[in-house]
Amino acid sequence: MKVLVVAPGICTPYSEGRKRFVLDLIQTLSGQNEVLLLTTTVKGESTKLKTRFHTRVLGHGVFHLLYLIIRLPFTIKEFKPDIICVFPYGTFRNLYGVASKLFMRCVDKIASIFSVFCLTVVYSLDEYGRHQQLRKIVSNLTLSQRPDWDGMVVNLGVNTAHWPEKKSNIDVDSSHKTLLFMAGMWEQTTDRVDHVIAVRGLGVLLEAGESLSSAGIRLIVAAPLFSSELCREYVRQHAKNTWPESNLEFREFVSVPEIYWDADLFVFPYTKEINHFVPTSVVEAMLAGVPVALSDKSFLDPLAGNEDRVVRINAFDHESLSNVLVDTLNNPDLLRRLSGSAACYARESWSIEASAEQIQQLYERRNNTVNR
Repeated sequence: MKVLVVAPGICTPYSEGRKRFVLDLIQTLSGQNEVLLLTTTVKGESTKLKTRFHTRVLGHGVFHLLYLIIRLPFTIKEFKPDIICVFPYGTFRNLYGVASKLFMRCVDKIASIFSVFCLTVVYSLDEYGRHQQLRKIVSNLTLSQRPDWDGMVVNLGVNTAHWPEKKSNIDVDSSHKTLLFMAGMWEQTTDRVDHVIAVRGLGVLLEAGESLSSAGIRLIVAAPLFSSELCREYVRQHAKNTWPESNLEFREFVSVPEIYWDADLFVFPYTKEINHFVPTSVVEAMLAGVPVALSDKSFLDPLAGNEDRVVRINAFDHESLSNVLVDTLNNPDLLRRLSGSAACYARESWSIEASAEQIQQLYERRNNTVNR
């Protein structure tokens, strides 16, 4: 099978979930298929892959999408793919939404003109994106599994083939208690830090710093943007920050899964409701055997499940959050149950091999339908 992957902005830093999924999927599909990536590169960054790819360095904005649309017909003629997998941006606010929808529609239309099966695989949908609307503008809208979705499914799996052997990170005799917060943002601006604080939920963890640190807990905050001293200092001096400096650690670019093994509990305190989002970091933490605390937003319900898989937290009440986190970290039996249940679930549902197999099955099902 010849697979053409079309995705804007697959370039360094590879910290964002959409980028990492595309890279992992390409690597996995390349084992038994011929794969070509058609992408763009942001100025100042680079695209380096072991597999075949075509890119163009461009400035920020709509030019990334426009270039891919213009280049696609030539790439189809040269490569002659059996299937096209499109991975659009997940932002649909204002003009971003107009551009994203036009991009998705144009790629789907070009694929149709060349009679190539096209999957539009959406990594996330912000509060302005509705899958009911998007499935009307593309032939084969594809999402991760969710209760209200009856369309095509490709779960956004994680590649663990290169991971070292897992070590135990839960020691019942240890007083070492560490929380981990992660975000993939790399733009080194205070505006992006504000987003991490307000939307990604770092703010509630900063407010809980005094009570958590007094319980012997430390916090690792990991995001590429914290390679900037300006961004680190902005958090330290933020009005919400109550952590003593000795208990607050910043990390920039991290290694997976080792970053998770440095923590006793991974915290994902997302504050906004979003239409569709499967956080790669949450799945990675589960696969790494690290217990997870998830905010109580409904878009995270499928990951949380009805089992003893995660603990739920209130991302707007730092006192409640602190109590839950302290109680969880002081309960080794609970930590073990969370770790085992989540790891088992993630291995079954969120491996990159399962994602590649789902794409293969969708292609074969389409061929069987066409050839009847």
